[in-house]
Amino acid sequence: MLRREREINAEGVKALGTFIVSCVNKRDSSDIYPCIQGIGGLRTDTGRRWYLSQEEAIACVEDGIHEFVVVIGGRNAKLVVESSPGGDLYLKTSADGHGENNLLLRPQCPVLEVRSDAA
Repeated sequence: MLRREREINAEGVKALGTFIVSCVNKRDSSDIYPCIQGIGGLRTDTGRRWYLSQEEAIACVEDGIHEFVVVIGGRNAKLVVESSPGGDLYLKTSADGHGENNLLLRPQCPVLEVRSDAA
């Protein structure tokens, strides 16, 4: 847990914040549940890019550290953690009146946003 908090702070992401997800990285997979590799966006206070792996984002949501939203049609769709039929945890948008998972519709994150897990 300390490592995750240190990595998040090193990226400039403040605890207890709400972050707008503007891009995703997807795995090449036919399984729709664990296909998100990571999420990213721009910080509203600094304009700097941020990126978290799906595992880091899930931990942040479950620990109550961050809230992530996707803006669609001027409305916020909150990201929630769900469990696939196989028991894998994954991120998706909460029910917002749109038929599709708005998270999967986000564009690919720029390569520069992806940081190494070893960093």
